[in-house]
Amino acid sequence: MIKQTSTGKWVARSGSKHSYTNDIDEAAQFDTARDAHRKACLESESIWYCSQLPRRVWHDDGPV
Repeated sequence: MIKQTSTGKWVARSGSKHSYTNDIDEAAQFDTARDAHRKACLESESIWYCSQLPRRVWHDDGPV
């Protein structure tokens, strides 16, 4: 997942109305870290791995 450094918002899924979202359920997810790094603007965004997220944002079927 990719997070905008200045606002703390997540990069939204493709096709979303806005580029960034506060809703982690609407955040873009990537199959690999390489895919996330290709999409991120590393000057203003950071890559987050599911293991970095607090347990409270996990769902019954695993991390988002």
